[in-house]
Amino acid sequence: MPNKLKKISGIGLLLLVAFSSFFFVYKKVNTFGARTAEGGAAQPFVTLDVTATSTLGVPVIITGSSSQAFLIEDAEGNDTFWFDTITNTLKFASVDGTQTANVYYLNDPGDADHNDLYIENTSGRDIHLIGSSGENQIFIQDRIVREGDINTYLEFGSDSYQFVAGGVNYVRFEEVGGQDIAEFNWNDEDVDYLMHSDNGSDILWLEAGANGGRGALHRLSLDSDVHDGLIIIENTTTTLNTNTTTLVTLPIEDGDVYHIRAIANAVQQNDTNFASYEFRATVYRSGASATLLNDLNTKVHAEETVGAIDWDAFVDVSGTDAVFQVKGVNSTTWSGFFEYTNGSATST
Repeated sequence: MPNKLKKISGIGLLLLVAFSSFFFVYKKVNTFGARTAEGGAAQPFVTLDVTATSTLGVPVIITGSSSQAFLIEDAEGNDTFWFDTITNTLKFASVDGTQTANVYYLNDPGDADHNDLYIENTSGRDIHLIGSSGENQIFIQDRIVREGDINTYLEFGSDSYQFVAGGVNYVRFEEVGGQDIAEFNWNDEDVDYLMHSDNGSDILWLEAGANGGRGALHRLSLDSDVHDGLIIIENTTTTLNTNTTTLVTLPIEDGDVYHIRAIANAVQQNDTNFASYEFRATVYRSGASATLLNDLNTKVHAEETVGAIDWDAFVDVSGTDAVFQVKGVNSTTWSGFFEYTNGSATST
């Protein structure tokens, strides 16, 4: 059995014994004997009496394979600190001995060439990082990632950070050229945003995927049966005077009546002609189709240049939708919106 003798100032002679089945225990008195290890088998052990500061001129090497290769106990014999050479894990116990924490390395599941450092609260719940009084700070290089869900994280960049859940970037805060920007739906996906009032009602709804991906803004009422919305859509037409194109589409809910305000503006590509129209219309749906109440479909405003007198805009229905249709000449750019209020037969 190999052994080394090292002279240590302040405590005399220290015996260091190193072989595969040994481990060390810190205690106040010198004791040599056998200790019952995991599985109940008796293993030899050495108890060291350390009563003063010790200095070693060379590294102290402990060899072997054990789940408690280096163990420190408190005065009552409770395990407080030890190292597991089987898993290469450093372990700590709570003061009452009921909980443990581990520190170890594991292979990065997303990068086989690197290992990740783990700090694991194995039987407790929380991990607290506490600094001194004043400003307590934690410095993060790039990301805070949810364990077991690597595409859900908070990511930091230069003067920026962003919130990603399920691989979708919901919001990004950034300073660009001295301008501070909060940008939602950074990756241009079908992400809706809903704002609630203090009583839990939906009051604002940004619908990204509505109207062929052009989006919609809905202002919602506190009454679940009544809401109003605003849809803004820009479109470009290449139709002839006798043809029409749909500028805005509004799905009509069954059993609901909608009061719609529709505005459209148009300008020819060379800016020689332009037009502006505004409508008020009422649309009702019962069953498989929507109905436009013609006597409530009124053009309340129309302005046209001489070259645009054959242009037009009007509200119509198509299946279960209300549509805002326009006609002009080639290379005429139209922009417009529906603003509406609706209610059902069950509204109070």
